[in-house]
Amino acid sequence: MELKDRLAGLIRTLPPAQRAGLAVAAIVLVMAAVPFIRWVATPSYAMLYAGLEDRELAEVTNELEAQGVTYQLDGSRVMVPQDELHRVRANLAQAGVSATPVVPGYELLDDQALGLSDFRQRVDLQRAVEGELARTLTAMDALESATVRLVMPEEALFSDRQTPPSASVLVRPTSPLDRQQIQSMTLLIASAVEGLNPDQVTIADTNGQVLHAPGDGTGSGVTDGQQQRTRDFEQALSVEISELLRRATDAPASVVVRATLDFDEVQTETETYDEGGIPLREQTSEERYEGTGPAVGGIVGVDGGPLPEAGGGEGNYERDEATREFGVGRTVTRVVQAPGEVQRLTVAIVVDEDAAVGDGALLDLVGAAAGINAERGDEIAITRVATPPLPEAPVVGDGPELVDLIQRIVALVVLLVIAVALFLMSRRRTRPEPEPEKVVPAQVRPPAQLREQPEEIDPGPTTKDEVSELVEKQPEEIAALLRGWLADRRVDA
Repeated sequence: MELKDRLAGLIRTLPPAQRAGLAVAAIVLVMAAVPFIRWVATPSYAMLYAGLEDRELAEVTNELEAQGVTYQLDGSRVMVPQDELHRVRANLAQAGVSATPVVPGYELLDDQALGLSDFRQRVDLQRAVEGELARTLTAMDALESATVRLVMPEEALFSDRQTPPSASVLVRPTSPLDRQQIQSMTLLIASAVEGLNPDQVTIADTNGQVLHAPGDGTGSGVTDGQQQRTRDFEQALSVEISELLRRATDAPASVVVRATLDFDEVQTETETYDEGGIPLREQTSEERYEGTGPAVGGIVGVDGGPLPEAGGGEGNYERDEATREFGVGRTVTRVVQAPGEVQRLTVAIVVDEDAAVGDGALLDLVGAAAGINAERGDEIAITRVATPPLPEAPVVGDGPELVDLIQRIVALVVLLVIAVALFLMSRRRTRPEPEPEKVVPAQVRPPAQLREQPEEIDPGPTTKDEVSELVEKQPEEIAALLRGWLADRRVDA
């Protein structure tokens, strides 16, 4: 109670303005403390799942309500208390609930019945391959989800009548995909399905943008990889020529290179035979017959006997036969020309007109560095231009710069004056005010004694104490007494 009374007395001694300021400060403090206490008492929430579809969101929220977990919804995101995040996620996984649906893979083939039809087996195998491909694509950091659909025709009796398989892929990327990532997905899918050509793969994202379509980069067109190789070659050659010209002319130069590359793969096989040769195998057969009669044997007749003799009995028969195989010199050359040969090259150069090196020297320098070949139609174009002078630093003087500087200085001075005034006002407000002095009469005497014997008044400390106590206890009576004395003094005067 004593502290309370002291505070109440201190507040009563303050001026009304300061009392009002204290009241406003107390109200503001209470208004700021209420939301702060509420924020401190509210648990921190962490994101459990994000980007959920409506069906998945309903499944997750129903399971959270069944487990009695407090959660908040922020659009398609589910928030749970931070200290319960891992426990809730583990409980949801145990209950079979997750943010993404589980795509079945080869586990579809685990428990198959004995009497399963061929059609059902083919469908299950196709679903298993689709699920495994979707899992593989989802493992990439650039993809959030993927769906794969395969068209696998039945095997035809003849291979020339076989319809090739095809694939369509729908992906949800976490960020825009570049050409290299799209190509890797295409090759990954084509390599995992037997007979699937990369040209028969269609890839699109959930925004409806076609990333890869059948026929991209096939036929007479140029593939994305070939275009990238051409751009890399042009850029590398431009950088090298620019650095070479900078060192030669001691000034920056602008270089543009355009190249036409041949991406056809050529295979050449040549066979060459030497004149003459060495015998490798030889076979000789010789027969001779001399005599007057027919030879023993002869040609068999119609009835199986010898033919009748014709003419006389003298005869002479000779027969020579020779078979020889010669080894002939043979040279086989097989040449494979790698794609990427330069068919035509053009270089455009812009240099400073004050460069000390002449155009002829620059032509020879750039031609040697770029490998210019006039026979295949390569060209070099050089243009000299005047380099614009560098802008001078602005000088503070008459004009907008001086006005702007003056305005900034004035604003700075005004801010300093306001800051000093606020500081002085705060010092003045915080300085304690002097307590009002109590006006206590020097002595209390009857009017007659006060006029007759003024010299006998003894303002000792005891009299002052008594008078002060009397004024505090009977203020109204003392005031009436003083008014009476004042009235008597006026009458005497």
